[in-house]
Amino acid sequence: MILLDAHHKNNVQLALCLNFKLNAMYTILVPTDFSDNADNALNYAIGLAKDQGAELLLVNAYLLPYQVTSSPKTFINDEIKQAELISHHHLKMKCNTISSEDGIKCEYASAFGEPPGVISATIKAKKPALIVMGTHGASGLKAAFIGSNTYKVILRSKIPLLAIPAEAAYKGINKILFTTDFNKSDIAALKLLLSLVGKHKPQIQITHIYEGEFLKSQQKEFFNYKKMLAEKLESHDFSYKLLHVQNVLHELGTLSRSRTYDLLVMSTHTRSLVERMMNKSMSKAIVQKTEIPLLVMHHREKAEVVI
Repeated sequence: MILLDAHHKNNVQLALCLNFKLNAMYTILVPTDFSDNADNALNYAIGLAKDQGAELLLVNAYLLPYQVTSSPKTFINDEIKQAELISHHHLKMKCNTISSEDGIKCEYASAFGEPPGVISATIKAKKPALIVMGTHGASGLKAAFIGSNTYKVILRSKIPLLAIPAEAAYKGINKILFTTDFNKSDIAALKLLLSLVGKHKPQIQITHIYEGEFLKSQQKEFFNYKKMLAEKLESHDFSYKLLHVQNVLHELGTLSRSRTYDLLVMSTHTRSLVERMMNKSMSKAIVQKTEIPLLVMHHREKAEVVI
């Protein structure tokens, strides 16, 4: 068991005091382990930030490069300090480059610990509007879906999370597929979506994917849902689609590999579809194998269908 001195016991919280005075339209949190996949997600976030007028907050969770069990406490603390300096150096270099070459305000924080704890602490302290992560890499979403605790960040943070495929490049967000079950809380979700990516008024296709028969009660829900959006979000025109399938999760996997859209949005209640994805192999098709960016948004309200 690693024993830390008083400085490092609260390292996660203390390290978050680095360089934070964010005043832009909103802040994008980008966790990074400095891998190629993390850099690709960062490049996507840079493009989005430039396009939407946002700022970046880079976060790195560092650990010792080897297992330590019985070494002296002073030695362990020295090693942690060295890891902290290396992490801080890499983050500073990246932020300086982003600020000078892209004209984006970039802040950073590094902390000793596992990525889920560090990311959660950063979210709590800094309240970013959006998280951008790669789908692969040691701290990417792939690890979250094959047994680590990273998925708890997704489930508990309630911050929209944008998953970036390994080969995705930012080319603007012009066409969005927003999946729905006709929930009233989609109003807040769509407003948030537009605040994040709606500067250039992208086309948003609202799609209900369903299994079985589309009942008369659902037809009424659909009619009232469109009426509600027209009244509450009159400044934006939406298109609508009803999609009958044999399996909803399978269809989401198919859509995630479609190049028709620039962004797939799943607006969901925390304990519903996302948890089903976490516990099913279909998550590999939706998250690990997605070929377009996937935005997971959490409803903050109780699930309530429009009637």
